[in-house]
Amino acid sequence: MKKNFIWIILLFGTSCIPLKNAPRIADYDIVVAKKFKKDLPKSYAFVFQDNKNADEFYEFLHFKLGRIDYDLDADLPFKVGNKTYYLSFHERPRQSVTLNLLPILVDATLQSQGVDPALGDMYESGDESWYILITVVDSEFRDCLKPSYANQQEVVLALKELKDEYNNTHHYVEAYLKQQ
Repeated sequence: MKKNFIWIILLFGTSCIPLKNAPRIADYDIVVAKKFKKDLPKSYAFVFQDNKNADEFYEFLHFKLGRIDYDLDADLPFKVGNKTYYLSFHERPRQSVTLNLLPILVDATLQSQGVDPALGDMYESGDESWYILITVVDSEFRDCLKPSYANQQEVVLALKELKDEYNNTHHYVEAYLKQQ
């Protein structure tokens, strides 16, 4: 009886094993984009978690910068002080996946008794988080988010203000009207 009790405690204590964890970013982070997602460039990126719907950051930039007929995905000019920088952004998902041992054990027990498994779709669970990654270069194509870049802190501060405005703006026409 004591052995069974220990096994039950162990089973419930370890019934969910995380296989992949999406990062939880409270405000923002500066990371190498390629380490965050393999299909991105090998430059530093300003990363924040996007809790809004898909393509909303694109819409926000569209109205904020008043670029009606302009491709907003790459080399978008913006000013910090009196210097012009060029930003590119990428919207990417990361998943958290957890292996659930209890449904696997229940199905194994049922299958050993000749009953078809019933919990096959519950073996893994997870959720998906979306992130905006912004890379910035200057007119000489130097990575402006690299820690050794001279004006890195000013660029990061401008991107943080952009992120905060994006998160606090619900009607993107407001962003356009603020620029006028």
